[in-house]
Amino acid sequence: MPQCQGPGGHRGGRERHDRDQAPYAGNAAAGSGCRPSPGAAHYDGAIGSIGAARQLTADFLHQLAAEWYAPVSAERMQDVLLVVSELATNAERHSGGPYLVELEGDAESVRVTVWDSGSTLPRVFAPDPLRIGGHGMEIVLRLCDGLTMELVPVGKRVRAHFDLTRPTVA
Repeated sequence: MPQCQGPGGHRGGRERHDRDQAPYAGNAAAGSGCRPSPGAAHYDGAIGSIGAARQLTADFLHQLAAEWYAPVSAERMQDVLLVVSELATNAERHSGGPYLVELEGDAESVRVTVWDSGSTLPRVFAPDPLRIGGHGMEIVLRLCDGLTMELVPVGKRVRAHFDLTRPTVA
């Protein structure tokens, strides 16, 4: 696919021709159909899978910052990496099968999607500092700006959205 102009004329992400995807509208490339290339990887739950998912995410965020001038602060980077760890851990523990981590972003936001074959949505418990375990989704909800969880024909999809223009939570 041909390269397209990113912010400020920078040659960034690849052009995509998805009818279901709105064109990227956050920079000088608005209306050109340009969107950063998504990052994705399949994991089988082997030792090191969660670390590999975090590395994929870190590399993706660095690329997003370099090519699309996304304001990825060190604090926001850690937020996204922790959410990837939590979602990948849930997929490994509760789906009984492989999972896919998919990353999409632009100059203003990042979306982390984890697909797995589990047929039960993650449980979100009320905060309870005395409970042992079960705090993963509580952490995810605290760190991201939006969360969707849905059953799909092949299992489930959990998507966390991060607004990179919002100050991090202290």
